[in-house]
Amino acid sequence: SGVLLPLLVVALTLITTLGLMAKSGIQFKVPTSILPSFLLAVGVGASVHVLSLVFQRLLKNDDKQEALVFAMGHSGLAIVMTSLTTAAGLASFATAKVAPIADLGLFSSIGVMLSLLYTLSLLPTLLAIIPLKQKKGTKKGSDQLGVDPFFDWIARITTSNPRRVVSFSALIILVFAACYYIPWGNPTIRQSGLEAFMMLQEYARKHVLTCLIPAFFIAGAIAVFVSQASVLKYFGAQASKILSYSVASISGTVLAVCSCTVLPLFAGIYTRGAGIGPATAFLYSGPAINVLAIVLTARILGWQLGLARAIGAVIFAVLT
Repeated sequence: SGVLLPLLVVALTLITTLGLMAKSGIQFKVPTSILPSFLLAVGVGASVHVLSLVFQRLLKNDDKQEALVFAMGHSGLAIVMTSLTTAAGLASFATAKVAPIADLGLFSSIGVMLSLLYTLSLLPTLLAIIPLKQKKGTKKGSDQLGVDPFFDWIARITTSNPRRVVSFSALIILVFAACYYIPWGNPTIRQSGLEAFMMLQEYARKHVLTCLIPAFFIAGAIAVFVSQASVLKYFGAQASKILSYSVASISGTVLAVCSCTVLPLFAGIYTRGAGIGPATAFLYSGPAINVLAIVLTARILGWQLGLARAIGAVIFAVLT
């Protein structure tokens, strides 16, 4: 039924549409030769959509009549609106001055409306008459078929986060609009864009691969191999403030981290139970107090500034 019924709807649509063409004296031409393929796509899409809802409902409830009512109530209006808009768009070609194009627009819109008629009238009638059986090997009440869990997840994300979806869509539109209107023909802008992408490439090669990704591995190692008791002992709420802040502010000495790569490590100790105060002290001092940064500062700017950097990083980490 899942294969034959959509094909039956398409076959009746094609027969009726081509019959009307023959009755009107319209002959097949190169443009109108695509009409059968087009009506096949339109007819199958709507029929399969109704069938999929019916069978999914039957997995939860053996009542076929209730499944038909649910499927038509859920998607009936959507199918009608898509068919009407498609037919209206195709009908606009009927005003073309080229006769074959006009014929294609007229009869393709008629075919879409005939497909809608058969989908809403004939298909539910045949489903009500034909016995529908549950697919073998499928557990009753389960709707986890094929890619259904993935589409369910997509539906939950889009319906539970409407503002984020709209914001992300607006961002994509703005990016494409910027790409469209930016005058890339200007040599200065073209060179600036190229330099920006080259800097991004250098950042990805020399920073992300060598620093940020290893930091994620270290954060994962903290979460797996460092016991929660150890974290709570030094950074927990019950730990001594002097001990916890002192250890947190100087722990970054042995880590070559920057303001980006310190974030996974901060998240690692915080999720293991560290207090927000010691974790923030580590987040602040880690990039500033690592041994490479101190040595480099002392080597280029003098040992006085290197020492001041180390002491200042610890003090400001505790104060903040």
